[in-house]
Amino acid sequence: MRFILALIPCIFAAQDPRFSFGFTGGLSVPSQATQRFGTYNQESRNYAVGSILQCRFTDDISVVVNPLYRRLGSSSNLDRFALFGSSNQTNDIAQRTRTNNLSIPILGRYAFRSPQQTWHPFVTTGFELSQSWNHTDSRQTIRNSETGSTTTNTYSFSHRSGFNNGVVAGAGIDRKWGQIHFTPEFHYTFQNPTNASVEGRHRVDLLVSIRF
Repeated sequence: MRFILALIPCIFAAQDPRFSFGFTGGLSVPSQATQRFGTYNQESRNYAVGSILQCRFTDDISVVVNPLYRRLGSSSNLDRFALFGSSNQTNDIAQRTRTNNLSIPILGRYAFRSPQQTWHPFVTTGFELSQSWNHTDSRQTIRNSETGSTTTNTYSFSHRSGFNNGVVAGAGIDRKWGQIHFTPEFHYTFQNPTNASVEGRHRVDLLVSIRF
């Protein structure tokens, strides 16, 4: 519902000829998370989907707002380490995290060809704000080598991360057919992740947008 409400002003803005509005999707490839322990598996889905709003100030210069949704995840296992102060007990920890991530890149775009041309190469740069909603399931297994007993504890918790920020640079080509813009592009993002168990510092996105 919040996402639909956020789209309403974009749709009205798109009635102005300076604005164009559409949808984006593509491949999103994050780097390894910055915090890892034991046996770590990156389990993020390599896609991004969202909307796009472009405001043209001149024939060459425009600003793009491009909200994107990503599904992130990781799992890790730390096996058979001794509990502090105990020589006959070992501890295994397995943890699985799933994250819904919403990022909002706000980008300046510079096009190199006349608006009368049907295709326009461009470069883009700007910043990104993002926030993540996380859910983690954790299982702890304690084994006693003397008695042979095993104790298992499970935990689950959910939390929302703080706002993350990053810088974005990229390039692409805008191809126009009538009133429709078809835009393949790539973005490189460097960020300081607030959810370091599933997010790395680097990300490459290969996106395709359709605007009207």
